Amino acid sequence: MSKRQDTATVKRVELHLHTRFSTMDSLIDPEALVRRAAEWGMDAVAVTDVGGALAFPYLWQAGKKYGVKIIYGVEAVIADEVDREYTACLLAKDRTGLKHLYELISLSYDHYCHHLPAIPQSELHARRDGLLIGAMDAIDAERMPELFDYIEIRPTGSEAKGLDVARIAQALGKPLAAVSDARFLEPEDELACRVLLSGQKNGGNVRSEPLCLRTTDEMLAQLSYLGDDDCRAAVIDNPCALAAQCEEIELLPDRVLPPTLDGSADELKSTVYGRLAALYGENPPAPIHERVNREMDAILAHGYDALFVALARIARQSREKGYAIMPRNEVGTSLVAYLSGITEINPLGAHYRCPKCAYTEFVPEKRCGIDLPDKRCPDCGAPLDRDGFDIPSAIASVVAQNDRAMQISLNCASEYCMSAAIHAEKIFGAEHICRVGRVGFLPEKTAASLVDRFCEQQSTQLPEQERQRVIGLCVGAKRDAGVKPYSLFIVPQNMSVADICPTWRDERDERGEYTAAQFEYSFLRSCLPRIDIVTYDAFDELHAMEDANGVPSSNIPLNDPSTLSLLFSEAFWDDLEQMPDMRVPRLRGEMMRQLLRETKPKDFDDLIRLFGLSLSTNGWRGNAETLIKEGTATLKEVITCREDVLRDLTARDVPYDIACEIMSAAGKGQIKAGKIPLRWGEEMHRTRTPPWYVRSMINADYYASRAQAACDALAAYRIAWGMAHGQENDEQG
Repeated sequence: MSKRQDTATVKRVELHLHTRFSTMDSLIDPEALVRRAAEWGMDAVAVTDVGGALAFPYLWQAGKKYGVKIIYGVEAVIADEVDREYTACLLAKDRTGLKHLYELISLSYDHYCHHLPAIPQSELHARRDGLLIGAMDAIDAERMPELFDYIEIRPTGSEAKGLDVARIAQALGKPLAAVSDARFLEPEDELACRVLLSGQKNGGNVRSEPLCLRTTDEMLAQLSYLGDDDCRAAVIDNPCALAAQCEEIELLPDRVLPPTLDGSADELKSTVYGRLAALYGENPPAPIHERVNREMDAILAHGYDALFVALARIARQSREKGYAIMPRNEVGTSLVAYLSGITEINPLGAHYRCPKCAYTEFVPEKRCGIDLPDKRCPDCGAPLDRDGFDIPSAIASVVAQNDRAMQISLNCASEYCMSAAIHAEKIFGAEHICRVGRVGFLPEKTAASLVDRFCEQQSTQLPEQERQRVIGLCVGAKRDAGVKPYSLFIVPQNMSVADICPTWRDERDERGEYTAAQFEYSFLRSCLPRIDIVTYDAFDELHAMEDANGVPSSNIPLNDPSTLSLLFSEAFWDDLEQMPDMRVPRLRGEMMRQLLRETKPKDFDDLIRLFGLSLSTNGWRGNAETLIKEGTATLKEVITCREDVLRDLTARDVPYDIACEIMSAAGKGQIKAGKIPLRWGEEMHRTRTPPWYVRSMINADYYASRAQAACDALAAYRIAWGMAHGQENDEQG
């Protein structure tokens, strides 16, 4: 709590200040600000960071926590049509004004003045509705009185300047509003703010007046030269009246907003059920039909049909261009995703399938269809296809989550990542797509350097305790921002990105492909689905091999004993260490050699399991490793991927929904000793789940999806096949 208290009977409202999200400009933490406003009895507070809205979600949460109305605003540079610029304070009065504010902030990154994003004056006029506009300089109000709703006055210490501002406001009939323009909360923090400002690109505008948040009485005392009535009006009455014009705005939706495409539900159903019939006949086995229906019903009920259709289109284009593509999380476990062409990994259990008459035979004792021996169809005599990676799906549970939207990760060749992102924009429309942004904050080491350099420039030295205090105040200020160009948020067709948040882009990116959301991912994931296009170098390697040997990777036989034997050879992994450019997924050197020695893998399913263990955190060392060495369990029995948990528990008759919950928690390392929910424990006890199995889940911090492990195994196998057979071809040539 502040040593200063606001003891005034009627409190002022602050209409202009900056937070630490204003680049190298302020020390104020959003939650600390709102807490202070509540302590001082302020009904509302407006935040006006320079050119951005990064602080808005933090303020929104804090406002609800402390019961303070947040007024969303920005300090903006405005460029008029005669190459003149000025600054203004824009405040959103309602939802319309907030959208206009977002649009103006986004537009500003197309226009720059002195390295600052600038709003064209014509665009401001076009989006005037719903905004309060404050003149930061009275001269601007004199020049354009029709534009401004009020004029700001600051406690600068110059009575003559303040009286001149008051005279202009009175002559124009505009309310005069006293603002702190605060950059820090306490007077003793001024030095830290001066240090921070000195770190700006242009050296910083280090003002002489203390820019701290002021109480009502402090502001009244600072502006007492206006006279009692005018002073009270400027400090209390006018700001409170302006704040009263601003509604309390619910910043973000409280529900998931799935993307939409015309006809997507019909397109998805036609594709999925058409391929289902082509592979398994008009009357497929009941378990297959039930799984497809369960997944499809959940996808359609929660509005994710457009997302699946878009993923299928992206995957189809990628493969047409010769690049493999594969989802790596829950979507990769989905039978709907397989049937729609999003993934080549069939998640059904190991089975035979007749390509002529659709005869289907499951083999429960195997987990991977690749490992099944050759066999002919008992009905028509045709050679049977072998399929299935035995990945139980939790997609129905994932799409039904109410607290967050789906996040899809796609493994993609680095050469195709940009094309995939652009294709997603074409599918949904650029106005419905924005990249995920990132914010860089000032770290302690850099803050210390700033403090020391500032002291050197000022020819002063701080006591170590004070130096550390100043460093601590500077840590966490926004230093820069960036874009994740292949991570995309999607909004529905009946909305635009500006309905959710403003965007920004780097001034160096003149083409503007990398427009990013200003709000951080953690705030948007609850309402907006996200596609992450992840660079996966193994697919580049496969593409290069296809070009070299002319054999499409999808045509490589997956039951070649010599290739599997090669992958299970320690010498192969030794050789890879001598070829650092060979992009075999994940495993190299000692890790793989130890896994081979300790597990003695025999088939393709074992290869998938090895990759699963390699992707885990504390899933192998001191966990599965110990269980296998002690003879407690075999490689086929230990947990290697998160879906192992779902499969093993449901096989023991744990209810599917509970098994899904346990799988999700185990995958994230959230199962802790002594903190297992009672109903989970009761079900595992009832079904006699071995104690070692429960301990293994407790000891692990992360398990990847079996879909990702299968993707790694397939890529590694195909690369090894290409290396072996490419070498044979060279020798024959």
